[in-house]
Amino acid sequence: MRRSQAFPRICRRATSDAALPARRNKPCSEGSRTSVAVRLARHGISHYIAVMRRLTNTAGRPADVARRSAKALAGRARTRDAFRRETFALPREAAREKAREMFRRFPKAAYMTEIESWRVLPGDRIEFTMRRLPSAD
Repeated sequence: MRRSQAFPRICRRATSDAALPARRNKPCSEGSRTSVAVRLARHGISHYIAVMRRLTNTAGRPADVARRSAKALAGRARTRDAFRRETFALPREAAREKAREMFRRFPKAAYMTEIESWRVLPGDRIEFTMRRLPSAD
């Protein structure tokens, strides 16, 4: 954003408050203020302050902050590590067997295999993510 848009200049020809209302709809000399400043001058200082708050408000609502943080963390984690991840959603006994099979196939000592996360879904199903290094694939 250019400086003239963020901090519009006040027309220097209007030297007193009495002269300002008569000049609000008249353009000032060439290049002294932008169209944004003309629109803001018509509304008064409270409107100007509200516009500036919107322009400088980078935090937003808590949900916006959380969304941006999650996106930044997710992007950073994927680019930094070399782990392969597989997600499964199976009935409880099948999930246990699948995890055992993954640990047999990719031993923890060689592949750093682990269950990264898991949760219980409706119907006694387990969703889990296995993480391992692709050392000898």
